[in-house]
Amino acid sequence: MSLEITCDRRSLLSALSTVAKAVPANTPKPVLRNCLLTADARTGDVRLAATDMDIAIGRDVLGCKVHLAGEDGVSSGSVLLPADRLAMILKASMAPDVRIAVRRSTKPGEDGAAAIAIEAHGAKFRFALEDVALFPDLGDALPADGAASRTGLRRTVNSEALKQAIRRTAFATDPNSTRYALSGVLFEFEDAAVPNVASFQLRMVATDGRRMSVATLQADEMDGDGYGGGEKVLKGLKERNGALVVPAKSLKLLAGGLDPEETNVVVEFPDANSVRFRNGLTVLRSRLVEGRFPRWRDILPPSPKLVVAMGCRPLRETIELASVTKTQLTTGLDLEIKTGELAASSAASEIGESTASMEVDYDGDPLSVSLAPDYVLEMLKSLPDEAALRMEICDPKTPIGFRLGESGNEFLHVVMPLVREE
Repeated sequence: MSLEITCDRRSLLSALSTVAKAVPANTPKPVLRNCLLTADARTGDVRLAATDMDIAIGRDVLGCKVHLAGEDGVSSGSVLLPADRLAMILKASMAPDVRIAVRRSTKPGEDGAAAIAIEAHGAKFRFALEDVALFPDLGDALPADGAASRTGLRRTVNSEALKQAIRRTAFATDPNSTRYALSGVLFEFEDAAVPNVASFQLRMVATDGRRMSVATLQADEMDGDGYGGGEKVLKGLKERNGALVVPAKSLKLLAGGLDPEETNVVVEFPDANSVRFRNGLTVLRSRLVEGRFPRWRDILPPSPKLVVAMGCRPLRETIELASVTKTQLTTGLDLEIKTGELAASSAASEIGESTASMEVDYDGDPLSVSLAPDYVLEMLKSLPDEAALRMEICDPKTPIGFRLGESGNEFLHVVMPLVREE
């Protein structure tokens, strides 16, 4: 059997740049350093894919011509390509097209030995052919769009809103935690398994045990979505005391590879162990995080007695300036709030002290709280400078909330105040 594929170089490079994020830098399985190229001579479809066994990414390659010769009735073929070497070729070459050929010998005694030949505008390369059977089968993990499962939980969300939600939650996870499922972001669909409801809210929740971020966005039902399948997924999670918790690493890869020309992302939970995201030409599949997710609603702040309105950029600048004299031993930042003003300060006996203030929309009794500035700054850096925040406080000893937006498209960041030394 021989396989020849002619691809647009830029299209192939774009696909490789996307899927290469799933190629492991270090692995006990050398075959995973390759990417899998699959081509269908009948349809002309070509897909590039890679996996590290936890995450798999596939992307369709446009502008390809496929020629397959060999066994009767066989219209598709696959080949493993060295991801790093292929990237070097595609980046260095200025050729408009790249030709990839695989030719298997039919001579007796050679047992179908073959090699990969790559040509790009006069440059020729030859690589040893690795056995495709050694590579993980990604057929179920990354099915073609037309073969998407309609038996699981399937929703569609706005791609920009999802990217924004990822940016506002993933930083609050704990990748090193062995307690609960703190290394991922909880996906919670309101009324996800209630019949005859076509529109839902998706809440994405992340916490490391010291802070918590909650982002809310709209999630619409997919045409043909079976509620029986959704109920099956949720039942499977309940049986193992689990939840729909997506690894933060997977979400960051997704956010970095979203197609700006595609409006929506399809979110699929085909079973209780995995999730798939579809965006344009790209499909990303990830395992879910095992374990219990904390009862996050128990962490929500009580009804606030005080609400302080302020700008995101002024607050960030104020905290950064007031943190100049902060040390590892003085982790807290003192906030003094009074009518029209918020003042932040830190002090260290061996360095000195720093104070910065800003105008706020507040008219009430003076209040003092102490917070970990790094937790607030990470949250602020995930928000636009022009954002208007509401700081919600019940008292100096209960969780403090920073709220942005309105119901249905809302963001809430919760931090615990620090105990002041008397």
